[in-house]
Amino acid sequence: MCAQAQVNMYSMEFGAHAGAGYYVGELAPHVFMTTTEAYGAHLRYKMNDRWALKIQGIRQRVIGSKEDVNNPIWNTDITADFNFFDFGQRDFDIYQVSPFIFAGIGCSIFKTTDGPTASPYIPFGVGLKWKFHDRMQLQLAWQHNAHILWNGDCLEGDKQRYPTGQKDKRNFLNNDLTSSFTLCLVVEFAKHHCGNKNIDY
Repeated sequence: MCAQAQVNMYSMEFGAHAGAGYYVGELAPHVFMTTTEAYGAHLRYKMNDRWALKIQGIRQRVIGSKEDVNNPIWNTDITADFNFFDFGQRDFDIYQVSPFIFAGIGCSIFKTTDGPTASPYIPFGVGLKWKFHDRMQLQLAWQHNAHILWNGDCLEGDKQRYPTGQKDKRNFLNNDLTSSFTLCLVVEFAKHHCGNKNIDY
């Protein structure tokens, strides 16, 4: 049996994030001792019900468990997002909840003793989204950022006290890591014209 369902798809969305972030490096023997607030926003372009491109900025802080370190950091990245289910708002065969995964490239901006510094990183993560309204969603996401190159080991901000290479052996990449766990409120806009989608039963 085959039927047609009306698709109400918005091609763009804006989301505001709030949650917690943490840092793994020389000053982080335990993750929960370096947890700080994290907040930011994203803009996502949805190509279809499964795939999307997203640009996001998250601000958090790098703090030490004992040392006098409190260094703000901005993480900005571009990722490709994939929904496990056809996610959207339809009259039939509706999926209002879907887990998703994402990965991409990013760059951190932070201060060091040598002045403002940029560090590239590889972001990846998982999340869960719930479409509770025709134009609104709630999203819960965990994102992990693997900082690369030499300046990815200086997020603490003081290159003399924490030089490159001074690293906890548990971090096999030998570079600092940052992560965030956020709840996001999303508003969708730029609605496509309504179309039909075939559904097989």
